[in-house]
Amino acid sequence: TRQHWDLWQTTLSRALLASNGPHHPLQQPLGPWTDRLEDWNWLLSPTTDLFHRHGGTWKHFSSEGSPTTSRRYAPGPSHPSCPWWTAPLPSDALRATVRSITGSDRVLLTGTGRATEPSSSSSPSILHAWQTAAELCTDYYGWVPNEIEVHGDEATLADALLDGRLRVISDGSFKNELGTAAENESEIAWDTMGRAMRSLPAGLQRWSTKHCVGMCGTGKFKVLWGLETSAACPRCGDFEDHLHVPRCSAASATAEWDRRTAAFSAWLDLQLTGPSIKIAILQLLQGVHTPPLFPPRPNSSSVWPAFLAQQVIGSQGLLEGRIASSWLPLQQQYYDKIRCRRSVSLWASRLSQQLISIGFYMWEQRNSVQHSDDNVQLRERHSTVNEGIHSQFDMGPDDLPKEIQPMLTCRRRVLRKSLVDKEEWLKLLRQERRDFRRSIKAQRRSLRTIFSPGP
Repeated sequence: TRQHWDLWQTTLSRALLASNGPHHPLQQPLGPWTDRLEDWNWLLSPTTDLFHRHGGTWKHFSSEGSPTTSRRYAPGPSHPSCPWWTAPLPSDALRATVRSITGSDRVLLTGTGRATEPSSSSSPSILHAWQTAAELCTDYYGWVPNEIEVHGDEATLADALLDGRLRVISDGSFKNELGTAAENESEIAWDTMGRAMRSLPAGLQRWSTKHCVGMCGTGKFKVLWGLETSAACPRCGDFEDHLHVPRCSAASATAEWDRRTAAFSAWLDLQLTGPSIKIAILQLLQGVHTPPLFPPRPNSSSVWPAFLAQQVIGSQGLLEGRIASSWLPLQQQYYDKIRCRRSVSLWASRLSQQLISIGFYMWEQRNSVQHSDDNVQLRERHSTVNEGIHSQFDMGPDDLPKEIQPMLTCRRRVLRKSLVDKEEWLKLLRQERRDFRRSIKAQRRSLRTIFSPGP
């Protein structure tokens, strides 16, 4: 009962509290804290107000009024749009408890702990929080950036990270299948790759980065993003991911691949590429579009080590511009043989660019089909709507209103219309035919009612 509760509360207050004041101090303090300061969600600094933990960063709450008398705090210091605290925590930070104020984002301070030096292991900034998170999740995700570079306001970066507006993707240097792995990274001419990437246009750099990690607008990801219901390739109808794009077996894709590899072969000749090197690279490149049944072998034993190194990197890695460093000394030997003073590093850099461009042109060709009538899905729609048009012409104009009947005068002209126009034409004809039939049935029922003999 209420009487028993009041008695119990009074007894506990007299036994444990030093007074019945608003702060309710204990007669015997509990002693030093046993948990770490960084495990506490709320901290109070008499000099810089209140802090609330959000993951690895802190949100700043400023006092409403005098910090020594006011116990109400609102989010944000002098910059309400970005209340994240990115500096080290104040040295006078204390543990605090708060209570939310109903209908507001403000809080009410209800208590503070004893003064304690802040732990040096807390995360004073987004950079420290990043390092802490990387140590915790690397084993789970397999890849986490081990360093980041901040340009601009660090608080804005923290805000974007916590709001989910900022994402981090790999530059393609980490792979777990069909690409680069830790054991074959040493085979790649990374300096050449870096020079090639820096020389590419910004748009092609972004495309290459997304393509290396598979984050392209292919059927696979369009289904995951809820943009499509089918992951079918627009050219051949098979399942489409980024690996399928250069390997598509459709006639248009094969023709584009042959055209690009022929242009690449001509480019190798213009760059005075060693004949055996050219044959070996083209042989490896052809394995991207048409994987051989048996492992290929070069026609010259001199390029065998470089050929094997490139096979370790993988055919997809070759198309992404990651060439084996073993090609460079072979090309230098050929330059020396023909007394050519060209730079072999420039040759290798441009070779990477040409390989990346082949993949990009295959992507562009895929997109051109995606938005044309050659699209597999569009071809199916064309076939369906054409059958409907033929059906409408075969039924004739008898059960159509007179003002609609002229739409059935020329079948060939209707079939030459665009897909959207044909679908609209068919939709209109079907609706008019249904409406006309309903009106005829209604008229017949009325006539039966009028002319039927009475009882």
